[in-house]
Amino acid sequence: TGFSWTDAFTTLQPALDIAAQGCDIWVAEGTYKTESIYDLEIFYNDTTRNYHFRMINGVGIYGGFSGGETELGQRNVVSNETILSGDIGIPGNISDNCYHVIYNTAQTPAIDNTAILDGFTITGGNADGNGMEIHGGGMRNSSSSPSVFNCKFMANKAEDGGGMYNSTACSPVVKNCSFVQNQAGLFGGGMDNENGAHPVLSGCEFISNEAYYGGAINCNEASQDLVNCLIYGNTGYYGGAFCNMYGILSLTNCTVSGNTALTSGEDDGWGGAFCNLASEATLSNCIVRDNEAV
Repeated sequence: TGFSWTDAFTTLQPALDIAAQGCDIWVAEGTYKTESIYDLEIFYNDTTRNYHFRMINGVGIYGGFSGGETELGQRNVVSNETILSGDIGIPGNISDNCYHVIYNTAQTPAIDNTAILDGFTITGGNADGNGMEIHGGGMRNSSSSPSVFNCKFMANKAEDGGGMYNSTACSPVVKNCSFVQNQAGLFGGGMDNENGAHPVLSGCEFISNEAYYGGAINCNEASQDLVNCLIYGNTGYYGGAFCNMYGILSLTNCTVSGNTALTSGEDDGWGGAFCNLASEATLSNCIVRDNEAV
């Protein structure tokens, strides 16, 4: 039934299927793979690569449990790693992984900050498809503004937004999260923000992400606020750490270090830390050091 540890669901999807506003879902350590397509009509095909998890307003989804806890504060997200994985096909073969591990669509009502994801590792998404299936390997938010706390987005891939993609006037709140070794073929290795998106990040780390525009974060006709964040060791051709195009970037108490704007036969590497194109950037009490570009 899913209402006790002794009678818990063995996978996450059945809990999401019955969860209603005001419900919390506690998830024990282990690896959980996507199992549902949800709205088939919005996808170009019905293959298992369209499987994804979806958040719910008023529902908190919490990882980091060993099983048997009676209070939320008893969990340990470090010791009890809880993984949401897109590796649904041949293990270790990313070509048959799901496009998005988590996909919050433009729906009615829209996903808002009462939808909480807390204490998970999100990995193995590979958004290399067509149309909407190229955005957000780890998480795609379309007109959706979830709250994401204490999560790690690691080793996800996409054309845009390897770790997370935010678009169309969404305002996700992201706290104490890390974006590590995510890749994007074009925009935002760790995160891509477009079309009026305005994510607010605090206490986050972006480490060793890669993209053509914005190794860590790309902002295109959008805005973003970062407070107490570390952006380290990311690489891109336009902005090793940040690429900001027709956007607004605000950093407070952040460290941007060791990022590199790569070179190729056509591009000479613009902005080891920042590449701002027709954009505004405000930095307050920040450290910017040891970044490289041609």
